[in-house]
Amino acid sequence: MSEYLKCDIEAWDYHQLLDQISENLNGRKIVLRWKAPEFEKCLFEQLGMKAFFYVTRDKRRLNESDSFDDSEIFGKSDQYALVIGEDLRWNQADNDRYLRGV
Repeated sequence: MSEYLKCDIEAWDYHQLLDQISENLNGRKIVLRWKAPEFEKCLFEQLGMKAFFYVTRDKRRLNESDSFDDSEIFGKSDQYALVIGEDLRWNQADNDRYLRGV
């Protein structure tokens, strides 16, 4: 188990998520489902990585230069790894959309 003690968050899930990213990224760029400053701090401190861009289904957030409709990554799993932090709500619709391509 890796130790990520520099991050000033207490969540065990971030440790596991960072391990999963490290083990499974395979040269792909990290895309986050919206912004997560605390997680991004750990991502940079522990793995030296930053989000390439952000995706959202909220049309109001698409005005930001680094945020795109989540359909931008569909069919591009060889280029991008979608990371959804534990602090974001996850539901069956998300499961269908991101994991099964529905």
